[in-house]
Amino acid sequence: IICRRSTSLTYETYNSFFFSTMSIASNGQSNNNTNANSGNENIPPILKTWIYLYNCSPKLFIPGTKVDVTFTIFSAIILSAIRFAFNVFFQQFLQWDPNNKRTTDCAGSCTSICHSLAICFGLWAALRSQPYFPSAKMSTAPQWWQDAANALLQLCTGYMFYDGIFIFIDNGCIHESDIVFFAHHVVTVIYMTMTRVVGAGHLSAMSLIFTG
Repeated sequence: IICRRSTSLTYETYNSFFFSTMSIASNGQSNNNTNANSGNENIPPILKTWIYLYNCSPKLFIPGTKVDVTFTIFSAIILSAIRFAFNVFFQQFLQWDPNNKRTTDCAGSCTSICHSLAICFGLWAALRSQPYFPSAKMSTAPQWWQDAANALLQLCTGYMFYDGIFIFIDNGCIHESDIVFFAHHVVTVIYMTMTRVVGAGHLSAMSLIFTG
């Protein structure tokens, strides 16, 4: 409600108000630029590796979206290569029985450990470097943080694809006891991918990956 009165601003009062407002706006912009620059300078070292790898990979987008899946594919391939390397190590160097399920289980477990070590340190650095608001949009974070988050989410997505494929390779099919385990992988892939499609919910996904 605006009350009309006979009082008016003098020329000097108007000038004082205008220039003081401009000064505040200028200072605010300067502070924002300073914060942006300091954010770029304070990128956790471990995230720089993920950002570099993510930006170096070519982009293959899901049709109709701006969500790329190249890093997911690369992650699944690399994890599969690590799995085969452990199989060779156990069977050729340690002379473990290749037909024994424990041999393949050990190779799978060692690959999972490698994945966990790689992703957990990255998630720890990413979650600590930004305020935690579960409903926040990814676009509100600095671009370097978005790149790191995309890389980590795609790494975990790639692991789900890798692990699901090796369920078939190791067992020849999905046994009844594997249904819940396989369903977990499917739901997790959908969940992580949709956070990237929608552009929100990524923090809750990253927290669950870190604690899970």
